[in-house]
Amino acid sequence: MSGGHFNHSYYHFNMFADDLEEEILHNNDKNDCNHSYDFSNQTIKELNKIIKLCRKCANLVYEVEYLYSGDIGEESFLKNIKEIK
Repeated sequence: MSGGHFNHSYYHFNMFADDLEEEILHNNDKNDCNHSYDFSNQTIKELNKIIKLCRKCANLVYEVEYLYSGDIGEESFLKNIKEIK
Protein backbone atom coordinates (compact mmCIF):
# COMPACT_ATOMS: atom_id res chain seq x y z
CA MET A 1 0.00 0.00 0.00
CA SER A 2 2.97 2.31 0.57
CA GLY A 3 1.49 4.58 3.19
CA GLY A 4 -0.92 7.29 2.28
CA HIS A 5 -3.55 6.91 4.97
CA PHE A 6 -2.66 10.34 6.34
CA ASN A 7 -1.49 11.75 2.99
CA HIS A 8 2.18 11.16 3.82
CA SER A 9 2.07 13.77 6.59
CA TYR A 10 5.50 12.73 7.85
CA TYR A 11 6.94 14.41 4.76
CA HIS A 12 5.93 17.85 6.06
CA PHE A 13 7.96 17.41 9.24
CA ASN A 14 11.03 16.65 7.14
CA MET A 15 10.36 19.56 4.80
CA PHE A 16 10.11 21.92 7.77
CA ALA A 17 13.37 20.56 9.21
CA ASP A 18 15.08 20.98 5.81
CA ASP A 19 13.81 24.55 5.50
CA LEU A 20 14.90 25.42 9.02
CA GLU A 21 18.37 23.97 8.39
CA GLU A 22 18.66 26.17 5.32
CA GLU A 23 17.60 29.25 7.29
CA ILE A 24 20.20 28.51 9.95
CA LEU A 25 22.89 28.22 7.30
CA HIS A 26 22.02 31.75 6.18
CA ASN A 27 21.46 33.20 9.66
CA ASN A 28 23.88 36.09 9.14
CA ASP A 29 23.32 36.60 5.41
CA LYS A 30 21.49 39.71 4.33
CA ASN A 31 18.45 39.18 2.13
CA ASP A 32 17.21 41.39 -0.73
CA CYS A 33 15.82 43.87 1.80
CA ASN A 34 19.21 44.07 3.56
CA HIS A 35 17.87 42.16 6.57
CA SER A 36 19.48 39.27 8.40
CA TYR A 37 18.31 37.39 11.47
CA ASP A 38 21.64 37.24 13.29
CA PHE A 39 20.32 34.86 15.95
CA SER A 40 22.67 34.08 18.82
CA ASN A 41 24.57 30.82 19.12
CA GLN A 42 22.24 29.78 21.95
CA THR A 43 19.18 30.33 19.73
CA ILE A 44 20.82 28.40 16.88
CA LYS A 45 21.58 25.58 19.30
CA GLU A 46 17.89 25.41 20.30
CA LEU A 47 16.76 25.58 16.68
CA ASN A 48 19.03 22.62 15.90
CA LYS A 49 17.38 20.69 18.74
CA ILE A 50 14.01 21.45 17.17
CA ILE A 51 15.28 20.10 13.84
CA LYS A 52 16.19 16.83 15.55
CA LEU A 53 12.75 16.66 17.18
CA CYS A 54 11.07 17.29 13.82
CA ARG A 55 13.03 14.45 12.25
CA LYS A 56 12.11 12.17 15.13
CA CYS A 57 8.45 13.17 14.81
CA ALA A 58 8.64 12.52 11.07
CA ASN A 59 9.87 9.00 11.76
CA LEU A 60 7.12 8.37 14.30
CA VAL A 61 4.42 9.76 12.00
CA TYR A 62 5.82 7.61 9.19
CA GLU A 63 5.30 4.52 11.32
CA VAL A 64 1.73 5.56 12.15
CA GLU A 65 1.10 6.18 8.45
CA TYR A 66 2.32 2.73 7.50
CA LEU A 67 0.43 1.05 10.33
CA TYR A 68 -2.88 2.60 9.26
CA SER A 69 -2.16 1.87 5.61
CA GLY A 70 -1.70 -1.81 6.37
CA ASP A 71 1.95 -1.84 5.31
CA ILE A 72 3.15 -2.96 8.74
CA GLY A 73 1.49 -4.76 11.61
CA GLU A 74 1.26 -3.84 15.26
CA GLU A 75 4.32 -5.87 16.20
CA SER A 76 6.52 -4.06 13.68
CA PHE A 77 4.97 -0.72 14.62
CA LEU A 78 5.66 -1.19 18.33
CA LYS A 79 9.22 -2.38 17.65
CA ASN A 80 9.93 0.50 15.27
CA ILE A 81 8.60 3.28 17.50
CA LYS A 82 10.52 1.86 20.46
CA GLU A 83 13.71 2.13 18.41
CA ILE A 84 12.87 5.68 17.31
CA LYS A 85 12.09 6.85 20.84
